[in-house]
Amino acid sequence: MTEKSNQVRALRWQPLWRGIGWTMVLAVWTLSLMPQPPSAPGSDKVHHLLAYFGLMLLFCQWHPRHHHAALAIALVFMGCAIEVIQPLTGRYFSWLDMLANSSGVLIAWWLAGGRAGTLIRDMQTLGASGR
Repeated sequence: MTEKSNQVRALRWQPLWRGIGWTMVLAVWTLSLMPQPPSAPGSDKVHHLLAYFGLMLLFCQWHPRHHHAALAIALVFMGCAIEVIQPLTGRYFSWLDMLANSSGVLIAWWLAGGRAGTLIRDMQTLGASGR
């Protein structure tokens, strides 16, 4: 890994992106621990995978690649912790939910190693060059 690949330029509106990321974390905790979460069309496992995929990919946008493993561990741990806590809120523990959460994190981590890891920065660059 080169030194350049470890450097991350600050995103324009970085506080906004971080706010969105932490709001997503809060939403995952809230929805996961609600005794009766709102229903949504589609597969519950797909929802889990997409939520954790989105979290990982978003947080990778402003962290250098050498921090991505720590982000992945933190998000997998968060998903496991939520599953362990859920029975205390009237929900049930699910190994499959853990698997879906972890799969979303791992897929996003893999993709963030390439161009997907700089999506927001690339969009900002395109937007700035179009002025």
